Amino acid sequence: SFQAVCYFYKDNRKYENAEEIFNGFKGTIVSDRYKAYELNNVKNAFCWSHARRKYTDIIKHLKVDTKDYNLLKDLIEKINKIFCLEKSYAQLNIYGDKLIEKRNKEIKPAIDDYFKTIKDLVNESDSEINLAFKYSINGEDGLRMLLANPLVDASNNLAENVMRKVAKIRDNSLFSATTEGAHATMILLSIVQSCILNFVNPEKYIEYYLENYESIDNDNIDKYLPYSTVLPKELFFSKNDIEIKTNDLDQMR
Repeated sequence: SFQAVCYFYKDNRKYENAEEIFNGFKGTIVSDRYKAYELNNVKNAFCWSHARRKYTDIIKHLKVDTKDYNLLKDLIEKINKIFCLEKSYAQLNIYGDKLIEKRNKEIKPAIDDYFKTIKDLVNESDSEINLAFKYSINGEDGLRMLLANPLVDASNNLAENVMRKVAKIRDNSLFSATTEGAHATMILLSIVQSCILNFVNPEKYIEYYLENYESIDNDNIDKYLPYSTVLPKELFFSKNDIEIKTNDLDQMR
């Protein structure tokens, strides 16, 4: 499967924007449980980082070694175990059916333990801790999705981090002057970030694309895209650059 980043400019967060963007899409979306992503023909996987954040946002205001502090610390450690295992699989290049096998053998027991703990504790109160329990419980099916689909990450951190690139450009350039300019920026940034995700040097890639522009059409465009397996070798980052970029992607995840 190929990897790509695709940005869209919209001037609001209305649900119909998600419907338009994902029109015709059939697959799985990993998200923060934003309701707009509950679409037909789409499976929703949920982010363990967001589940963990519910506890980390609370624990920083609690006194150390209190009952609630120790409880939340334990729950955070349970979720951290999931991420540690996922990182070890990535480092060993485990994917596909083998990844599902490893996840169900090692991560599933950790997830089962986590949900048993919070289900034994949840009640009808509106306390912050109880609402944090309910956040996970109400999204349990989506949080378990990684056990069935090897393409589902434990979090949507990668997507959130590529969105930070947009925020940085916005802050540095003080926004786009026109709607057309905003759309153009999203297209260019989609190309650049897709290159980076596939270890392709964006500057060299854009130069290569423009040099071949007149020969590109709908029939052969796939071989010119950033995720193409037939791009010239000289477009890719050097070995040292790849090591740096791999570390960056690990941090993003």
